[in-house]
Amino acid sequence: MKSKISFMLVLCLGILLSACSQKSINGEVTKDSTPQATSSSSSEEKINPEKQYAEILDKYKQLSVEGYDALHSVINGVESEEAMVMNFIADGSKYDRKVQYSFYDINNDKQEELIVGTPDFISSIYTVKNNKPVFVKGAGMPSVGAIRLSLSIYQDGTIMFISGYGTDPNWEASSYKIKDGDIVEIDKTNFISGQGTDIAKLLNITSDRVDLKKAIWQDLRDLNQGEDSKSTTASSSTRADVTAIMNGNTSSIEGTWTNSKGETIIIKNGKISTGRFEQVAFEITTFTKQKEYPLLVLNTGENNTLGDPSFILISASDSVNPTNDSSDSTKDRLVLGSTVAQAAVITSDSYFYR
Repeated sequence: MKSKISFMLVLCLGILLSACSQKSINGEVTKDSTPQATSSSSSEEKINPEKQYAEILDKYKQLSVEGYDALHSVINGVESEEAMVMNFIADGSKYDRKVQYSFYDINNDKQEELIVGTPDFISSIYTVKNNKPVFVKGAGMPSVGAIRLSLSIYQDGTIMFISGYGTDPNWEASSYKIKDGDIVEIDKTNFISGQGTDIAKLLNITSDRVDLKKAIWQDLRDLNQGEDSKSTTASSSTRADVTAIMNGNTSSIEGTWTNSKGETIIIKNGKISTGRFEQVAFEITTFTKQKEYPLLVLNTGENNTLGDPSFILISASDSVNPTNDSSDSTKDRLVLGSTVAQAAVITSDSYFYR
């Protein structure tokens, strides 16, 4: 079984994986009494984990924003399991999958570990050794392709890793602990999946599982935003150039636009990607409501009686609804054209900001 799993991890590095469900793999019975997970240790001289793991966080941000364009440079020099995780993250960027990060002191040594993933699924874990961030363990993304991997953390510092393959019922579970910056295997067992097995009990884990939903999570795409005072106020160089846009030059609006619900619009090289569409070309026309606004119309090729979806660009200090504007008018915004055309009141979560 061990050789099979090792082969699968290596195999992941050379293939592109198809889109798949976001359902968590951990369908077996595991003890979870939702103990409190804290986002920081109580050390008197607390070290800023953002700075400790800055190099790793920057890599994952590149992968979540740029996808495969950043993969080659990011995985240079890393081990196969870590590279596998990064490959999954890059692949997920095509579908706007949210990737977050949090800090949690797994082994209660006053050194917070970095956890990448979501509150429901751990993609990877990092710790610090000799003042440098090091990879601990990874599980990629939920239910990716034929491989099934998952990670869980327990209150006594135990990390449980489960691995399986496709329809093969023979799965493997291992337990680990972090000691002096290294991951040490404690126990290992094989089991038949789908039997309701208490895997933690098989591994002699008696502690409660950590409820990471109680930790503080941040979106990787928001990393370093607001760090510099220049980023808090849109400058003339970062604002949308409406004149250039209307003449066909859309470079001033390229980037990732996000609303308060975490949904994104990515504009790059004259194409738009959203939760529904991937790299769709668009053209610029105008939308008129008291005045003219640039309208980004997607060329989806669909036979839609309502027409192709479109986004209205509202530049900073401007508004499509000046008497009842729920947006931040100090910033450029994108909003669905259909929302402006049909809704009497435009809610704040309808606006996307870069």
